[in-house]
Amino acid sequence: MSIPAQARDRYGHFRPTDQVVEAWEHTREIAATLVAPIVVFQCPARFTPTPEHKANLRAFFQRIERGDLVLAWEPRGEWEDAEIATLCHDLDLVHCVDPFVRRPVTAGLAYFRLHGIGGYRYHYSDADLARLLDWCIPFEMAYVLFNNVSMWDDALRFRALVGQATSARR
Repeated sequence: MSIPAQARDRYGHFRPTDQVVEAWEHTREIAATLVAPIVVFQCPARFTPTPEHKANLRAFFQRIERGDLVLAWEPRGEWEDAEIATLCHDLDLVHCVDPFVRRPVTAGLAYFRLHGIGGYRYHYSDADLARLLDWCIPFEMAYVLFNNVSMWDDALRFRALVGQATSARR
């Protein structure tokens, strides 16, 4: 979808506009078609914890219809853990993180997005994957998404590690 230059200020940053709500509705329809249980809202570092951004975030998540979807929020930049925890609690959001960078401030369900230690070209070692599994264990459910060049291989190795750990517990 191409956004006309004169309309660009009506999109993004959870602005209280019809365009943002319409974009959410399209996202929700796609999630329903895919039978996706979770939608992740990844914010750029320029989405800073200003009063305007926090107000927009609150208004957006209080306004939208989410149905049965779990909503995860991946803030970037200068957000303090206490501020993230408050917003996640108040707005019923899962704190989405790369656990090699920071730990989530929400409990119950984890959503980990692994961007590569030091960058996208990183290949996770067996020790990294064992550490990741340890971080998943305290959660009732943990989703792990590898977002690096070796994502397929790393995910398969991690799945095998999870299978071994599950078999060992039986």
